[in-house]
Amino acid sequence: MKFDVHVDLRAVHKAVAFDLDIAELSFEFQALAAQSEVTACDMTKCLSKSQEYPSMLLTLARLMAAKPHSADVERCISANNILKTSLRSALNLRTESSYVFIHNNLPPTVEWNARFAVLNRLTKKRSNRTPAKAREQSYTSETF
Repeated sequence: MKFDVHVDLRAVHKAVAFDLDIAELSFEFQALAAQSEVTACDMTKCLSKSQEYPSMLLTLARLMAAKPHSADVERCISANNILKTSLRSALNLRTESSYVFIHNNLPPTVEWNARFAVLNRLTKKRSNRTPAKAREQSYTSETF
């Protein structure tokens, strides 16, 4: 497979290399494209060993690191389907997002050390005052 010189670099820049200088990326791409005998496989080996084309190397690394499947998305959808039941149909979107985030990003409960959370809770100051509105409720005067 030969190196394709007809690539929309603006689309590549927008999608993958938006933080890189487009002029430098274009210059490096044109320099590599000028080497007509280089194939796409040779290009990968050439870029990985060379420091002459840092923008192209970073762009290629980002493209190669991209996942070619949607397993992560499928796991999120599955977790969301388990979470949303008929009993939880009125769940707030923010709460739902937090649950899905926790499900996908935090370690299993067996590996979680609760000591830090307990110490944090115990060191917080707690107020013992009765809220002002509680005294105004009709049932509190009758009950207490």
